[in-house]
Amino acid sequence: MNLHVKIDPDKLNTVTANDDGPSIVRLTLAQLSARKWLIGVVTLVGMSAVSVGLWLTPSLYTSKASLELNFNREAASANTATWQLASMDPGALVNGAAEEIGSRANAGRVVTRLGLDQHSSSNAPSFLGGLLTDARQAIGLGKPPLPARELAIDEVQSNLLVTYQAHAYVVGISYTDKNPETAAKVANALVIEHLRGERLRELGEQRGSAVRELVNLSETLGSLHPKYALMHARIEHLDNEINAVGKADADPAKFQLPGQYLTLAEPIMIPTSPKRFPILALGFGASLGLGVLLALLAERLTKRFR
Repeated sequence: MNLHVKIDPDKLNTVTANDDGPSIVRLTLAQLSARKWLIGVVTLVGMSAVSVGLWLTPSLYTSKASLELNFNREAASANTATWQLASMDPGALVNGAAEEIGSRANAGRVVTRLGLDQHSSSNAPSFLGGLLTDARQAIGLGKPPLPARELAIDEVQSNLLVTYQAHAYVVGISYTDKNPETAAKVANALVIEHLRGERLRELGEQRGSAVRELVNLSETLGSLHPKYALMHARIEHLDNEINAVGKADADPAKFQLPGQYLTLAEPIMIPTSPKRFPILALGFGASLGLGVLLALLAERLTKRFR
């Protein structure tokens, strides 16, 4: 028995319904492969811009000092200032200490003590900052130049971060600078100048009390009485101590009140910013994504204008 099968030649060239042709992923990959040169150029340009920006951005270092305030009333000494500290609200005192350390007045004392207004490098703007300032002045938006001292105070306050924990009675003083040694020095100076001011305030109160007592002795016992001479000597001693504290070097032991504990900042050689590796990684991803987007856009424009 012979079986004859007739084959239609036209059906040999037809495509089955299940054959959808190349997938979208394959088409996209093919388009990207055809324009890989564009992706490479965009990625290279983007990474070059990120690298130049990081090169122009200086590394910043942060150092932190901390001041702990102890309000143990049993440990308070007999002097007036310490008893006042022991009798006041500790939370309010910690908050007040943090505000005073970060105040413009305290920053001004630090600028004067360290001579920060004499160093042009500390006040010099960055390369990009200088370009921005010149551009603003060119269009009439620039501010008039400030004295070097005011610029130094502004820089100290902008680089300063003061935090406090009222429940732990601890104040943290963090300072950021291009030089790790300078960061530690300024952070320590900020808290030391605060302690110096507290000590001078205490001595001033003691001197004021002694002066009032001297006037009272002069009116009741006369200036020839031994108590008058002793009180006069005490006033002279307080004057000498006030002068010594005002001119003394940055030795915290001379300024700390009873119950205060200071941890000085040390230079940290690891930069806190910029985070160069994450920035490079993000820059590479953004540049590559932009290159892919431009390659797909170029392919669509090419098909449209064919």
